[in-house]
Amino acid sequence: MNTKIDALNYYGATKKYPLHFPALQDDIDADVVIIGGGFSGINTALELAEQGITNVVVLEARHLGYGGTGRNGGQVMAGIGHDIEAVKKYVGAAGMETLFKISNLGAGIIRERIRKYHIDADFVPGYGYLAYNQRQLKTLQQWEKEFKAATPEDDIELYTGKDVQQVIGSDVYCGVLKHMGGRACPLAEFIAGLRSGCEFAGGEDIRIFTCG
Repeated sequence: MNTKIDALNYYGATKKYPLHFPALQDDIDADVVIIGGGFSGINTALELAEQGITNVVVLEARHLGYGGTGRNGGQVMAGIGHDIEAVKKYVGAAGMETLFKISNLGAGIIRERIRKYHIDADFVPGYGYLAYNQRQLKTLQQWEKEFKAATPEDDIELYTGKDVQQVIGSDVYCGVLKHMGGRACPLAEFIAGLRSGCEFAGGEDIRIFTCG
């Protein structure tokens, strides 16, 4: 067992909630067993608690958020990660709109979880998509249209030329798409907060076991 991982991981070293729980020692009974204490595992436990299913066990080999959940930049943002025009050839304009709505839905669920369960997760609003060249800038121009169509209530604006310097303090990039609907969030902190949310949702009987 690597007990030093918390000290080597920024999110682990600055956590506000416990990530380690007692190890499983005896045979137990449960209606649902969840393997893995990352984002998907703990969120599943919370969803079950909200539906009144509380005889649940979560098994994690290390500590909550040990894997990919606690080892990323924590950007909570929408997008599809591929060339929009290439994808649109397969799904059409209506399909593209649906994809962006789905990607925004995930970010919305995280925002709602934090609000509903009062999770102290250093949730900082705002995100910028940067373009280093004209090809990338063209992509941001298309993203601006798609984002505004999907979430017209969000503050979304594309800056180019000298305006980029004023927004990000650098003249290296030729464009920045500001999306105030996006967020930065340390997901290891968030996942531990979700665990606390399970109790608020009536899941006091949900049991979590890690490496101890």
